Amino acid sequence: MLNGDEEINEDRIPEDVDGEASGLEPAGEPPGEFSLTSRVVRGGAWGFAGKVAGRGLQVVKLVVLARLLVPEDFGLFGIVMLAMAAIETLTTTGFEKALIQRRDDARAHLDTAWTVQILRGLVIAALLFAGAPLVAWFFDEPRAVILLRVLCLAKVISGFRNIGIMYWQKEIEFHRHVVFEFVIAVVSVAVGITLAVVLRNVWALVWSTIAGSATGAVLSYAMHPYRPRLRLDLARAGELFGYGKWLLGSSALIYLGSKLDNIIVAKLLGTVFLGFYVMAYRLSVLPLRETTYAVSGVLVPGYAKVQDDPIRLNRSYKRALGITALLSVPLCFGMLVLAAPIIELMLGGQWLPIVRILQILMVAQLIKGVVSTGSPLFLGTGHPRYEFHAQLARTIGLSVCIVPGILLYGLEGAALAVLGSAIAMFVVYTRAVRHLVDDVAAVCRDSLLPPLAGAVAMAALLAYPALMLARYERAIWVEATILAILIIVGAAVYSLVCLGVARCFPNSTIPADVASILGRMRNLLANAKLISSRHPDNAGERL
Repeated sequence: MLNGDEEINEDRIPEDVDGEASGLEPAGEPPGEFSLTSRVVRGGAWGFAGKVAGRGLQVVKLVVLARLLVPEDFGLFGIVMLAMAAIETLTTTGFEKALIQRRDDARAHLDTAWTVQILRGLVIAALLFAGAPLVAWFFDEPRAVILLRVLCLAKVISGFRNIGIMYWQKEIEFHRHVVFEFVIAVVSVAVGITLAVVLRNVWALVWSTIAGSATGAVLSYAMHPYRPRLRLDLARAGELFGYGKWLLGSSALIYLGSKLDNIIVAKLLGTVFLGFYVMAYRLSVLPLRETTYAVSGVLVPGYAKVQDDPIRLNRSYKRALGITALLSVPLCFGMLVLAAPIIELMLGGQWLPIVRILQILMVAQLIKGVVSTGSPLFLGTGHPRYEFHAQLARTIGLSVCIVPGILLYGLEGAALAVLGSAIAMFVVYTRAVRHLVDDVAAVCRDSLLPPLAGAVAMAALLAYPALMLARYERAIWVEATILAILIIVGAAVYSLVCLGVARCFPNSTIPADVASILGRMRNLLANAKLISSRHPDNAGERL
């Protein structure tokens, strides 16, 4: 390792990386007066657009693989991913979040963070390789040994990813991160579908994961100019861990809160049932991945910049909650009502047993979507212990309910246990947010009631047509056409009712947020067309 006193070569980071000369402030606005909320909304628009594009590819992959593979393949891969996630959780450092949250320049800590990241990847791979037989014994699945050992390669490769790309989040430059994630998704999907067609087994999922890790590592150096060096400064590592220790605890609780149900299902019911449950859970999180998580990803650096300004912090949180609810609530309600036709059309009849499981999970995800808006608030303001407390409540709730639920009601009982854990987390979350945000009840009323009213109206309208669509068999193209019409009509009803109710609350920011989102989307499209027309040969590079 290199000496901790070695000079930092600041030439490895261009001047505009840390935001000092990056052009973040638009022309015509004095420095320091550029609205942080506008930057967050702009970043959210990029994040949302990128997530939609990337997740669209993942949905295509999921649909194709669901028809080429059997539930047992997904269950076997689920066992492997449970083991990988467990080791990742136990070795979480939280360094990247700590670097983003810091008020000062983080470049002096980058090499140490990168070195620890490499060491962590090697440790994870070694533990997984050695512990593979134990995992196979616990789940009574000997096929997991070779799969787990091959997947160790993905963790080693990921450890060498360029640490400099964290500046994209720190400085809210999410258009670069969107391109980065989208290219990874393209490669992973292409490899997964190609191998599924050729192999028709679980190895398509394994090599798809490895291909995504390799693409991310190579692309991180191609897209960011920072060149890290091996350097272990124990003092700086300890400084970062002072923040990250809470994330280690939170990560352990997040693992238990999100994976304990999978572990118990696999242990009590077996690989096939786990495959069904994993698929239901994947579908249930789709609305949150494209909305809540896309918005939350830009909020940590935003909150970090206004953590000492209570007025701006309150305003930012209120708008973040409103935008999150505006996008996630109708998707959750829509997935709940249209679960049966969506599953049959996307995945095929072999997956219809998961309909009721998915519907229960959608209610849980709706609650967790609201709760997840607190995570970036807690992390961005330097209060990771609040995140720890919320995750602790979730874990305790799931631990108490999961075994009785499965023994009494099978997979539906597992879904009910997840719902119970979400409710427990919501109670703790609301208490924690009160320490950071004024008049939480009014904020929730103005931000949540309009989307909920619109979603209830939409669900009431779609309930009977959805029942009829699922009851009778039709040609695939007919079902797809009817489903598309229902989605369009439901979206129109939701929009009208939501905006109408929002106007009854004078302090609601939802009408302004809708106008802002639409304006940002128009600007993105206009800028993309302008760049393409002026520089057709390097438009992708400019973006």
